[in-house]
Amino acid sequence: MPSRIYMPWTFLTLCWFLLNLMYV
Repeated sequence: MPSRIYMPWTFLTLCWFLLNLMYV
């Protein structure tokens, strides 16, 4: 897995997690 593709996905997951915390 290239880090170029891995990095954005990690950021996306973090954003999604933060959004979930705000909604709950």
